[in-house]
Amino acid sequence: MERRGVPGVALRIETRTVGYAYYVISGRLGVLAGLDLSPAWAGTEAAETLVQAAIHRLRQHNLTRIESPFLSFDCAWLLPAFEADGFRTFWREFLRLDLDERLDKRLEPPKRLPSIQLEPWRSTHLPEAAAIMQAAYDGEADTEMSVLYRTVEGCRLVLEQILHQRNSGVPVDRASVFVRHRGQGVGFIVITEIAPQQGHLAQVAVLPAYQRQGIGHLLLNYSLSQLAALEFATLSLIVSRCNARAFGLYQAMGFQAVLAFPVFAWEPEI
Repeated sequence: MERRGVPGVALRIETRTVGYAYYVISGRLGVLAGLDLSPAWAGTEAAETLVQAAIHRLRQHNLTRIESPFLSFDCAWLLPAFEADGFRTFWREFLRLDLDERLDKRLEPPKRLPSIQLEPWRSTHLPEAAAIMQAAYDGEADTEMSVLYRTVEGCRLVLEQILHQRNSGVPVDRASVFVRHRGQGVGFIVITEIAPQQGHLAQVAVLPAYQRQGIGHLLLNYSLSQLAALEFATLSLIVSRCNARAFGLYQAMGFQAVLAFPVFAWEPEI
C-alpha cells in the first residue's frame, strides 16, 4: 500500500465490490497474502471465482511455488476451492492464554539450566537467531507451508519482517530473549504486542540438539513473567497442528484453542 498499489483481483457484483484478493511476488515465489469477502458471498460460486482468478493471475508469472498463508475465519469452502487447483492443505491453530487465570501457578520464576545464560533480545542476535530457526524447522511440516523456513536467508527475512516491518505487531523487547549455552546461541523467543496489552508469540526456536531439555519451557516462562510484570492481559500464538510436541507444551502451559484455519501451498509436479 505504501507503493500506492498492490497486485490482486476484486470481486464485483453489479456496482458493489464484495471481495478482493491480493498477492506478492518475490522471484519465482508467489504469496496469496490476503483474501476477504462480504459474509453474504462466502462459499458461493462467485467466491470460488475470486480464488480461481487470483491463482490464475499468479500462475501467469511462471512461478515455481505459490503459498497462501492468510488467516481465514470462514474456511470450509476454501479447501475444495484450493485443492481443485492442485494445492496441498495444512492446518494451523490459533491459541491464546489468559494471563489473569491462575497467575501464581503458571508464572513461577524461570528455572535456569546448568550453564544457560539469558540475554535481552538485541538486533545483533538476528544472524544467530536465523541459523537457529532454520535448524529447528529443518524437516518439519512448516517448511512445506513456507519455503522461507528452508534456508537461513529465508528465516532471517521472516525475523526481519517481524522486527522491522511489524507484520506481527510491535516487538516487546523486555519479553523477548536470546539463550546461550557456554557461549553458543541455542534458542530465542520474540514477543510482540498486536493490540493494547495483547501479546503475541511471533517466533520461538531451539536448536535440535538442545530440544527436550526444558529450554522451550524456560523461554515461555521467562516471557510470561515479563508480560505479567508489564500487565499484559493475554498471550497468543499460531502453531502447526502436526507439531504435536509444541502443541502439547502450549496446552500444558494453559493455552486454549481459539481458531483452526488452513493454509495452502502449490508446487508443480515433477
